[in-house]
Amino acid sequence: MDLNDVYKTQHKRYTVSNNINATNNLLAAVVDAGVDTHIVHLGTMGVYGYGSGGVKIPEGYLNVEVPLEDGQRVSQQILYPTNPGSIYHLTKSQDQLLFAYYNKNDGVRITDLHQGIVWGTQTVETSIDERLINRFDYDGDYGTVLNRFLMQAATGHDLTVHGTGGQTRAFIHISDTVQCIKLAIESAPVPGERVRIMNQMSETHRVRDLATMISYATGVGISFVDNPRNEASENTLSVENASLCKLGLKPTFLAQGLMEEISEVAGRYAHRCNPKFIPWRSYWRARPVSEQPMLLNEAELGEVMGDPTELIRPAN
Repeated sequence: MDLNDVYKTQHKRYTVSNNINATNNLLAAVVDAGVDTHIVHLGTMGVYGYGSGGVKIPEGYLNVEVPLEDGQRVSQQILYPTNPGSIYHLTKSQDQLLFAYYNKNDGVRITDLHQGIVWGTQTVETSIDERLINRFDYDGDYGTVLNRFLMQAATGHDLTVHGTGGQTRAFIHISDTVQCIKLAIESAPVPGERVRIMNQMSETHRVRDLATMISYATGVGISFVDNPRNEASENTLSVENASLCKLGLKPTFLAQGLMEEISEVAGRYAHRCNPKFIPWRSYWRARPVSEQPMLLNEAELGEVMGDPTELIRPAN
């Protein structure tokens, strides 16, 4: 077993233990304390998997009909089936079952926000003072795809597209994320209401289309690299997001703020980028024998596990 596999195994054990136990501990504490509170969970669109199979993904629940032996059919709503593509998304799928149980059994009021990929760094509040700037993950393992592209463009590095780039993803700006949480808090479910699930996203894009857009605007090249994930090379994605829009969300779209992010954030702090973190280092899937592992030495493994990404932050 090489060091990458050791890291991958430890990561899976830690992620399951940390994420699921934390959720259950919180829910149990609320019940034990006897308080009537509203839990807002920041989840992920990843519980649905990477693709909708031509179906517009609803907000949490799916209408189904069950045929009975006498020929009649019973209609009911169930949680939309999960299809996690990573160990992280697996724990978020389990969170859904924990929420459903505590809601049904103990009456805990819960809103589960299924969030798309976050891009951008600034909110209205953090833009007030440079010292409040948010972290900017750009590395190949933890950095979200659009933020990775922005930093790569700012440093003149080729945009690294995993696989064909035909993966379609849902996106949301960080300022909209904050707004969605605020809207959820201000519109809490009433006692007795089932878990409220809302899809927190603004738009969908194919990865290679994003790369083309940024490459055209900045002049950097595009490199197609091996995909460390176990996923379809091409997929479509259609998502319902009416609930938050009805509550007042006014989405920020890529066309409105993408170039500003490149110049004002990624470009401004490009000198603090560590190029060795740009390539991905760990697989999300078993490697075929024919593939050569990207080995980490002991020092690099400890560095990644202890501090998986360097933060882009101004000095205090």
